[in-house]
Amino acid sequence: MWFAVVPGLAFLILPYADAVGAIAAFLSGIFILILKYHHHPVSTLLYYTLNLIGFISIISLGAFILIKIIDDTFEMLKESSMKDSLTQAYNRRAFMEFIKEEIARAKRYQFPISLIMIDIDDFKKVNDTYGHAKGDEVLKKMAALIMINIRRCDKLVRWGGEEFVVICPHLSKREAYFVAEKLRKIIASHDFNGVKITASFGVSEIDLNDSIDRALKLADKALYEAKKSGKNSVKVYVEEEDSGLIFD
Repeated sequence: MWFAVVPGLAFLILPYADAVGAIAAFLSGIFILILKYHHHPVSTLLYYTLNLIGFISIISLGAFILIKIIDDTFEMLKESSMKDSLTQAYNRRAFMEFIKEEIARAKRYQFPISLIMIDIDDFKKVNDTYGHAKGDEVLKKMAALIMINIRRCDKLVRWGGEEFVVICPHLSKREAYFVAEKLRKIIASHDFNGVKITASFGVSEIDLNDSIDRALKLADKALYEAKKSGKNSVKVYVEEEDSGLIFD
């Protein structure tokens, strides 16, 4: 029984490389015991030893494949649970996980993190004019457009409706401004299958000693100013010693 149980347990509780080592050690131990206690001709011993090695190898391979399938399925389910089903951007749950990890790293290595809040201008008109199916298509295409134009370390989050947030580690608010401005121009010039849209952007930098809610409120305030000033623009919220300043 142990010949079948040990390989499965090894791949279940150990990393793959360690599991292979444990199974090899198990086989070596069995071989030593056989040599020590066998009372059969050498040919018989060799026959049963090779059969045993073949049996354990097949069981080990099967256990490896099964555990790999389980691990891959788990990762796929975990990833899907963290993404918005329509746009494939991350959801708010994922945002909280990512931001906690990034803040912990930022405190340790002393780098900035900025947030870019994005809202499609007059999106209700798109739904009213072309229908909600077309509106969903625009959301999907815009999310895809943003994702291919940000860095791999950045994370796009669907905040709700037509609003998105980009987490930008290692970027100050001024550096994130240029990223937002690039995205604004790309979106404004893109043809979404016959639909033209623009978006407004609000940028803030996370104070590592303050709550994330504070940074979100500042980004939202900057976004509000972008909407109020005519839309299709980027605003950055900067806290000075005497007052808050919003600039283009």
